[in-house]
Amino acid sequence: MYFIKYNNNNNNNNIHNIIKKSKIHKIKFTMCNLFPTNLIQSIIGFVHRTHNYNYNINKHIIKLKNGGQISVSFISKNKLYNGPIIIICPGLGNNSLYNIGVINSLINNLYNNNLKIAFINYQGMDTPLTSPNIFCGAYIGTNDLTDAFKYIRKLNPKNKFIVIAISFGSAMFTNWACRNIKLCKEINISCGIMLAHGYSLKSTLENISNKYFGIISKFLLNNIKKIIINKKNIDYLNSLEQSNKYPNFKVNNLINSSNLKEWEIACLPLYKYKSIEHMYSLCDSYNKLCNIPIYMCYINSLNDPICLSSLLLNSKLLNNNKTIFICTSKGGHLGWIDYLRKYNGICWLTKIIYKLIICFIKYN
Repeated sequence: MYFIKYNNNNNNNNIHNIIKKSKIHKIKFTMCNLFPTNLIQSIIGFVHRTHNYNYNINKHIIKLKNGGQISVSFISKNKLYNGPIIIICPGLGNNSLYNIGVINSLINNLYNNNLKIAFINYQGMDTPLTSPNIFCGAYIGTNDLTDAFKYIRKLNPKNKFIVIAISFGSAMFTNWACRNIKLCKEINISCGIMLAHGYSLKSTLENISNKYFGIISKFLLNNIKKIIINKKNIDYLNSLEQSNKYPNFKVNNLINSSNLKEWEIACLPLYKYKSIEHMYSLCDSYNKLCNIPIYMCYINSLNDPICLSSLLLNSKLLNNNKTIFICTSKGGHLGWIDYLRKYNGICWLTKIIYKLIICFIKYN
């Protein structure tokens, strides 16, 4: 079961046509009854895999002004492709197109429907660290998406852009869009589809730390540590500590952090934030979401143990005539598994997103 909410008070707004023409309300969703709780639904959504997907990946490295680097991986079946570019902003700890879980299956579905995908990898996620912008909540406040979007636009000057952002990636994109309203239009992003967007960065991080005795926090932190604190990066991290630029930064604080909040605090000196509250005030966009100038679709589950959609639903965001909410009663955090075998286990989500993409392109 799920419901769709949007503001249709403006007669000049074609959001109603997008919903009507897409016929997404007719796509059935029934949570697989083998996964009774939101925690199990979330875990299955993360580890779910039915096939190994092999893409012809064309990876580009983008050098940043601060010495850092990000990568964009393009996949497409058609070398002469001229349709929309689906830009993926991945979630926390995801570092490649080969991720297991619901998102991997979603990407495969888009690929099989002959859409071109540009997958953004954040600093340190796919390339060695070369700047102090270590992956954490404070990273949301960077302008790395500007460089990524401009680079993709330069290579694809006429294609429409649709951004699909997942969990942490959705917080990063909405924060960027709020800070770059003019640029968002100049780059010509048609719409954004946000999967498991939380109410705020603060509420999400605190919720992760408190839920299930901190199990989720430790699980996610271990994924980040494996990527960031390794042989490739340890010398660079030590050099940051030994420099005079970041006097309060200690590598041991990263290594010894036991939950995401401790990791956040350990990273603060690298971003010159005075406190975690100072970081929240600059990296949280919950009170500015209404300012985003493009069509936005938020897909959440009501029983998400990490990102509480109920807070988002009760906010002023629905006053924006370009905002759509799609909420399922179950699904946990990115755990929309409605079948075990048929359709790779995520028939509903892949169909919903594909139909939305087609209609956003056609009627926007």
